[in-house]
Amino acid sequence: MKRPACATFLILFLAALTIAAEPPQGWLELGLEPRPVEAATLYLDPKLAEHASEFERAVAQFVQSRRIREEQLGRIDASVEVKLRQVLGVQSDEKAAETLAQTLAITRDLGQRWIAPPEKLRFYVTVKSTVQDYLARGGRLDSVVIDPQTGGPVLQLGWKVKKKAGEALVGDPLEHIPVPIQEQSQVPPGEQFRQFLGGLEKLSSIGPGILLHEAVEMVLLHQLADSRYTDPCIRWFTDGFATAVAAHMLREIGMPDEARSIFAVWGRPEEYDDIRGQVNLRWWLNLSYTVYDSVRAAEYQTPAAGDADSFFEREARLSNARYLFSAIEAQRLIDEHGIDCVKAILGSIRQEQRISSDRLIRIVHEVTGEDIEARLRAYQSFASREDGDAPHSDAYVVARRGGNAGEALYQLLRVMELRLGTGDAPAAFYGQAAELLIELKQPRVAIHLIETAAQACQQRRAEPAASQLQAYLQELRSRFPSAAAPAR
Repeated sequence: MKRPACATFLILFLAALTIAAEPPQGWLELGLEPRPVEAATLYLDPKLAEHASEFERAVAQFVQSRRIREEQLGRIDASVEVKLRQVLGVQSDEKAAETLAQTLAITRDLGQRWIAPPEKLRFYVTVKSTVQDYLARGGRLDSVVIDPQTGGPVLQLGWKVKKKAGEALVGDPLEHIPVPIQEQSQVPPGEQFRQFLGGLEKLSSIGPGILLHEAVEMVLLHQLADSRYTDPCIRWFTDGFATAVAAHMLREIGMPDEARSIFAVWGRPEEYDDIRGQVNLRWWLNLSYTVYDSVRAAEYQTPAAGDADSFFEREARLSNARYLFSAIEAQRLIDEHGIDCVKAILGSIRQEQRISSDRLIRIVHEVTGEDIEARLRAYQSFASREDGDAPHSDAYVVARRGGNAGEALYQLLRVMELRLGTGDAPAAFYGQAAELLIELKQPRVAIHLIETAAQACQQRRAEPAASQLQAYLQELRSRFPSAAAPAR
């Protein structure tokens, strides 16, 4: 995935490391000058004094952004929940109501817990030489370790998040945030700081669009699960309608800008003209089956380079295109047939004993008269699952023989999408994907992938795949003990 040119010496956001609620050890001993900004405090290295006004403006903008986001989240209240149940036609469905309420509560809680309230925020902004001099004198700094390869300091920020079944997320939000500035960089110090805060905001930000999307998606999955769906290729429906319904609700409560941004976050349709016929939207796998979505969380723990970086960027672009085009197709149906078509579609789904993606397509046609299958075919270069398998399989073989692990992994994922759900054993596919990730020097991501796949197979009671993946997982942990160990 494309990384911003943030000129910190190295930033790793790790889920295992907590920034303490008390001032981190050593940072107040660096001689940094405190400057109140809005409700927050900026501790600034005297070496950066000439850039103080830029840093202060950046902190003020960050704080204002957080306040706006809090106000927006506060508008998703009980009345919105009632309207959403009406839109989805689940007013009398207690299980769906509980799913909706829990998802809204947990997601809202998550969005508010990453970063502390502005009055508790403390930013410690310093240059690398100040940190190195302090460490050379025997000082210790919380959140800084020494890279054994370079001998240089490495900054680690993260959250310790705990969750019990059926409960909201709890943890320690970031209050004290060290921010290193690279002196020998073409990126000006003020821009480095803005990039850091932008990344922090993006990583921790859950706005009203995401909140509503996740809530709607969980209800849709709840309805499909009750109908015992037999086909993993349903995300064109669940993610598409989750975004479109969320946008509808945002417009209903007077947030049209947020409704537009929920689409804009994925880019513009013309940005994907070169891959539009290769999106394979009809074959977009449910989240628990995917390789890319299940390893995204681990990717930042093992910074990629070269072929690995190219693969992740390409796969991210495909994923973004799928989110966008699925939402566009769902929005088009709502625009042409009204928001009540969603309720009617879900009502038909509830009448099914078992449901597949093919049946889902027929239900949409029965309710709206739309040939949604023809619409989905516009995003692929083949007529059927069988016709699409051969080109991707051939491309995988060519890439494998040519030693191009990144291309081989990309093509393997397309084959997986077409074959999973047809009875093919998933363990072999996941194993091949993991070995390709290892060739791309991503053992931590490979282990994370197999852990996720094994858990998914266990939940689906998919044997012998679950046992095979567990055995392979133990093998990987033995082969790569440092990658298997929790990050510190």
